[in-house]
Amino acid sequence: GRYKVEQSVWAATVMLLVAFSYGVFHAAGPGHGKVVTSTFLLTQRALLRQGLLMSGIIALVQACTAILLVSAIALLPIIPRSEMVQRTVFLEILSYVLIALLGLHLAIRQLRGHPHAHSHGLPTNRAFLAAAIAGLRPCTGALLVLLFSLANGLFALGIAATFAIGLGVWMTLATIALGLVGFRETAVRLQIPNILLLRPVIAFSGALVLIVAGVLLALGALGRIGHII
Repeated sequence: GRYKVEQSVWAATVMLLVAFSYGVFHAAGPGHGKVVTSTFLLTQRALLRQGLLMSGIIALVQACTAILLVSAIALLPIIPRSEMVQRTVFLEILSYVLIALLGLHLAIRQLRGHPHAHSHGLPTNRAFLAAAIAGLRPCTGALLVLLFSLANGLFALGIAATFAIGLGVWMTLATIALGLVGFRETAVRLQIPNILLLRPVIAFSGALVLIVAGVLLALGALGRIGHII
């Protein structure tokens, strides 16, 4: 009756709020998404709108990847559901390798003395690519929510909760992006001596950070494969 409907609506609302809160606090912790976003915003002359775009793409790609994975498991149960979360380590490795390759590409551009668009910031397609790569690894919490909802016949609610997690992730990353761009622009306005001379060095250092982070994260993920296979 009406009481059951109200109870179901209340339970769904609570689930979405919990999912959103999880996304906020999950994104605030350590993660390669923040490494990529922070490196680009601080060293590649990205604009604020590009930082917000990168944050949104990371959150959206993470959510969509999790939904597609669980949907594939539901339709084509090749991998047991109990092992699906562990198997995402292969997507992790792919994401980390692509991050390292992106850093290598940026480093080569710097060494070749590729000109920068000082007035227009980082090319949007490069920001889009970096964010998509960073978001390729699905959120473990989203996978668990989707698997739980699938097992209980509430997959649509699980999808909604996954996007709620993504919204929380986006809000946290967007806040970080706002702070980083503000910090960078403040440093430029202070007219630190030789800042123009240091820009290529800073950009190259940022590319090296992506290379090192991608390689170390990939090696760490490779070390976990033996426990899965």
